[in-house]
Amino acid sequence: MPDHRQPVHRGRFDDLTLPVTERLCAEVLSVPCHPALDDDDVDQVAAALDAFRGAGRSAAEEPRTMGAVLAHGGAGAERR
Repeated sequence: MPDHRQPVHRGRFDDLTLPVTERLCAEVLSVPCHPALDDDDVDQVAAALDAFRGAGRSAAEEPRTMGAVLAHGGAGAERR
């Protein structure tokens, strides 16, 4: 979700249109990457990425967005 559409900004930027930002948010996947991540956090990110890329599923069964993965419990998948 683009920054200007985040719930925290609701009502502040409703009329703002940023087509490049909105397109990139639909095409780019950002993953947490910072020194404060512990091993459990890294495992959770890895599990979500595995679910997102459809490990063990056909292309027709793969979720289309990371939001779909998270909504279906992908981030809570079995940890390595």
